[in-house]
Amino acid sequence: TNLSATGLSTLLLELPHRELGGKLTPWDDVLRMAKLCREEGVMFHCDGARLFEAGAGYGLSLAEVAAPFDSIYVSFYKGLGGIAGAMLLGDERFCSQARIWLRRF
Repeated sequence: TNLSATGLSTLLLELPHRELGGKLTPWDDVLRMAKLCREEGVMFHCDGARLFEAGAGYGLSLAEVAAPFDSIYVSFYKGLGGIAGAMLLGDERFCSQARIWLRRF
């Protein structure tokens, strides 16, 4: 496999899958995807709008669920019941770039 040769820069995985009724990708598959992304130089992003539910579904801590990903989106109102808000998490370089793109839109 040579993902980077395809021009792919990021693989996005939604946890849990909203369109599939909240089903979770098997954890071993998540880890295999993360390993492949690391080997191929492809970033691995989690659309974790409902990340807290994913942690409960896997029986893992939030830190364990977050560990395989380079970046994560977490919602405060989906599942948590907050009025509004979200977080985009990643390393310092990623967050600096995200701030620039946020201002563009």
